[in-house]
Amino acid sequence: MTADNFSDLNFTVKLSMVMHQLQEVVIRNYNGINAESLGIVPYGQKTYTQAERRLRTATALDAQANGGTMAGGSISADPLLNFFSGRTAMLKKEAEVEKKEAFMKLLERMFTIEHFVNVLKIPSEYVKGFEYYAVENDKFTVILNSKNKTSTEFLLAELATKYKEMIASEIK
Repeated sequence: MTADNFSDLNFTVKLSMVMHQLQEVVIRNYNGINAESLGIVPYGQKTYTQAERRLRTATALDAQANGGTMAGGSISADPLLNFFSGRTAMLKKEAEVEKKEAFMKLLERMFTIEHFVNVLKIPSEYVKGFEYYAVENDKFTVILNSKNKTSTEFLLAELATKYKEMIASEIK
């Protein structure tokens, strides 16, 4: 077969439009459907964020974890190179920043801006700064991650008092 054999072919396809109108569409929310419930991954399997996966790959000693093959039990030099180039430190910082951003989103889902302003008495222009201040506190992030709103709110009030003292000293 050559290209000339195909160039002389005349091929016509006739299409006609057919429309089918649906009588009713019902949308249901199935919250329980996920990779675990479908049996794709085992229950309780640890999931890594993108930054955590990059860090894990950059620090893994075996070649298989770095995308290579384990022919004869080879060891990858990537972790050593990443350490000396500073890439490992950069990836660790990136993973930390990603965690802080996740905590910020969780805090914003749990409490409205009005809560910070009306209940905690933080001036509206300082709310975002207070959120950053709160997620920098390791004790607070542990409680926030537990998703216990009462405990979170209690510690948030304590942090708000300290934060208001800080901003009051800055204003003077």
